[in-house]
Amino acid sequence: MKVSSFVQDRMREYLEQYRVVVWYDGEGAFEEVFDSLDIPDCTRITATESRLRARRDAEDAFERLSVAEGSTGAAPSLLIYVPMSRFTDEKERVQDLFEGFAVVGTAFGDQESERLQSLARQAMPDAASEIDGYFAKGMPAIRMLDALEQSTGYAALGTACGTESVVEIVSKLLCDDEFAERIELVPGARDELLRLLQTELGFEAPDGQMAVDDLLPPLGRFVLVSELAACVGRSLSDSLTSIPVAPDVCGDRVSAVCERMRNDASLREHYMDLADRVARELNLQSLVDTGSCTWSEDTFGFQNDAALRSAATFLLDNAQDRARALVESRRQSVWTSVVEQGLRWRALERCVAFAEYASGLQHTLPQKGTAVHEWIEAYSADDGLWRLDRHQRLFEQGYAECPDAEVLDGVVDRCRATYRKQAEALQEQFLGAVKADGWPADGFARATQTYERHVAPALTERTRVVYFLVDALRYELARDLVEGLAPLGRVELTPAAASLPTTTPVGMAALMPGADGALRLEKKGDELVPNIGERSLPASSDRMALLKVTLGDRFKEITLSELLSSRSVQLNAKYGSTDLLVVRSQDIDAFGEGTNLLMAREFMSKVLTHLRKATDALVALGFEHFVFAADHGHVLLPEIPPGDVVAAPQGEWLLEKRRCRLGSCHGSSPGSLVMKARDLGIDGPAPELVVPTGLKVFSAGGGYFHEGISLQECVLPVVVLDASGRAADSGEGEVRLAYKADKFTSRVVGVKVWFNAMLADSRQVWVEAYDGAGQKAAVVGEAADCDARDATSGLVTLRSGAETQVPILISEGFSGDKIEVRVVDPVTGLLFAKLSLKNAMLD
Repeated sequence: MKVSSFVQDRMREYLEQYRVVVWYDGEGAFEEVFDSLDIPDCTRITATESRLRARRDAEDAFERLSVAEGSTGAAPSLLIYVPMSRFTDEKERVQDLFEGFAVVGTAFGDQESERLQSLARQAMPDAASEIDGYFAKGMPAIRMLDALEQSTGYAALGTACGTESVVEIVSKLLCDDEFAERIELVPGARDELLRLLQTELGFEAPDGQMAVDDLLPPLGRFVLVSELAACVGRSLSDSLTSIPVAPDVCGDRVSAVCERMRNDASLREHYMDLADRVARELNLQSLVDTGSCTWSEDTFGFQNDAALRSAATFLLDNAQDRARALVESRRQSVWTSVVEQGLRWRALERCVAFAEYASGLQHTLPQKGTAVHEWIEAYSADDGLWRLDRHQRLFEQGYAECPDAEVLDGVVDRCRATYRKQAEALQEQFLGAVKADGWPADGFARATQTYERHVAPALTERTRVVYFLVDALRYELARDLVEGLAPLGRVELTPAAASLPTTTPVGMAALMPGADGALRLEKKGDELVPNIGERSLPASSDRMALLKVTLGDRFKEITLSELLSSRSVQLNAKYGSTDLLVVRSQDIDAFGEGTNLLMAREFMSKVLTHLRKATDALVALGFEHFVFAADHGHVLLPEIPPGDVVAAPQGEWLLEKRRCRLGSCHGSSPGSLVMKARDLGIDGPAPELVVPTGLKVFSAGGGYFHEGISLQECVLPVVVLDASGRAADSGEGEVRLAYKADKFTSRVVGVKVWFNAMLADSRQVWVEAYDGAGQKAAVVGEAADCDARDATSGLVTLRSGAETQVPILISEGFSGDKIEVRVVDPVTGLLFAKLSLKNAMLD
């Protein structure tokens, strides 16, 4: 039965039983059905335009209701249509203008079984999978659901196909190679097929006697071009008027066929191949005006490309709402599931999000003259200014991950220019506040207090501690790290003031035992090095020696890369009884100071993934208390314009860096700011610190830098995780991996992961590519940006009973013969599934 007919019958039953029915429609799905209802002696009232007027009309109609029979012999009834959801809270229901009528009679639509998806499944149980497919993409129109109704009068065809549904037969005929043969084998089925196509779709076979196989090409063109013509309307060239299309009366059924092919995972790739073939044969891209992009469904891939270009143009024209609307409308598009195209849409979405935030930033900026401590508060608050840097990092990462993103070049350039302008405006005021108030700010933690506040107490209580020393981890990255660690236990983030100058030796020394109040710079030969008491700490080895002296055998250290490349058995043997394990990471600094800024933008966020993976491995070893700290932050720009390289003033410098000079200053120079070292918390033989203004530098180089004074460089994170209550996943469930071939030809490999479990609704996993089989294989690819991937941790969420598409970005330097894709439990390391693929990128 059609959904519309089913709903009408249900409403007649309700009115007959209760006489007064309030039809709540929070989904806005049933207005057409309400308008088409024809029930004798029923007063119909709609609250679509005015609820107050509808309430008055309902009161009048209710007074006229009588137990006396109506003109047809039935009792009169009252139906009130309310395009909103019924309140669930009793206090709220008292405020509902129509709740009294629902109490006297009944309500319809406030139960799950009375909403469109459930009603559709009740009306057409045989089409449940198609119905669910429609709802997975949004709210379908009832007329489209009606098109799924089973047909009658095609007995032979039903025997051959196992169904008489027009939508089912046509969609599988076009996408399933065996269907044509099955129809030919049943006497009379081919003739019924021709009759069905003519009656239900308006398709006339070019030759009424042609074989089913020969019918497929013209049928495919007919179905796809019919939907295209209905969507683009006048944008379709007159050159296509000679191609037959479905009449308007069959339009909904044609759309339902296309939707069926797009929604069914077993038909989707066949549909896309068919669409690409038809587009090439008819040269459709040149015959459709794609400039306006007014259609809501992309029948062909070139329409999705056009929508992407339109969204980029809208963003360049500052029409962010229109760009956002296109992004949202294409989120479930079958063409967005193409891995490369999906990455472009994700990158564009990052740009839209940045533009939306940046456009409103001017209304939230601190006023001129704001004190330093207020700047730190404004930057580090939950809704703080750190979000500007996070949005910038994410759009840069998304852009870098796209294999071919020329369509986004202009948008990204605009975002970069906006970021520089906004960041420089913040920097000018913040630097002025530091000049006036000094550093560090009162009332905020100092980096030098990190060890004594967060590491030493846990060790005193005999809790096993991991101390991550993460070079250049800026505050906004730590915000994402906190979200990624949240499933492991209680996480706290505290902003801390960096020790100046923001160099690695000084910043790392500040994180050592006894640093608070004792950190001092001393001249050693031609260098200025940090000291704690009498101990000089110029290098990592010196700092680790200090921890060894302080803790003895209770302490051990490892680099992040060593940890991630070690097996759990090896880690347990070496660190299973360690009280304090220091994990050192220089990845962010290494990426930023390398020669390839594109790679830096692409992989900088991956450090968060690596930190989460390391934490998972160490939780499994029994460590409970984790502290993540940084020596300094950083600024990452695409380039340094020539005008931003300024000359440092003359002086006798004990320390010369791109973003600072420390020593005795003998004057001033344009584009620089001279401050007293003691006013900045610097204890040592150098009386002045000089920094460039804005985001300028004293020497040319890449767009990554630190060593200066800015919010990004000086406001540091201290993240503390208590993982003592962490319980390991049982590993229950089934995971399967699939790829469209046994080899890959692109650096982006889109695999499909299917998960099913009896007890778990979802599971978070690592999805990665290795350079071979076995435990010694190295990671050469990780999950790229997609809906299923958590941007804060890199983990992929699998939903039970569902297939998840995951793009894997293969490292540029990989040249091996094959990869092994693995799905792995993040805590236990249990391998759920694996898939070997040959490398055909150079074929």
